[in-house]
Amino acid sequence: MESERLTIPAQLSKRPALIAHIARACGRVGPARPASAESLELNDPFDAEYVSAFSEIFNNIVLHGYAGGSEEHIEIDIRVDDDELITRITEHGVPFDPGELSAPDLSQLPEGGMGIYIVEAFVDKFDYEPGPPNTWTIKKRYRGQDQRP
Repeated sequence: MESERLTIPAQLSKRPALIAHIARACGRVGPARPASAESLELNDPFDAEYVSAFSEIFNNIVLHGYAGGSEEHIEIDIRVDDDELITRITEHGVPFDPGELSAPDLSQLPEGGMGIYIVEAFVDKFDYEPGPPNTWTIKKRYRGQDQRP
């Protein structure tokens, strides 16, 4: 198992480089696959789903936890195993209660309020612990091209 820790500013401008970094971590899970993180053409369902889930969490932290950005930092721990990727995100933004979120009305195709729903749909395990600090953990196993359990 390999692991790494990143500390980045809680700013949307940091998102593209961070997403590319997460995409490269995805490529180290499971069998060797062509690296596509430079162009972010995420052809493997594992990569696309994990990057989408991570992106939603990062966006929620910056936009809601830090109200659009801050001089604060976010710590990201990434653990890559042969068939699994685990990311823990620690931040000091405004906590929230996931139990207060209602399920989105998918028949209305809402433009917002889908973040946690997307995260839960795309990873095997999602945990959020309000703080301070707030801790978000996502975990996904690589199952090949068919990612459904």
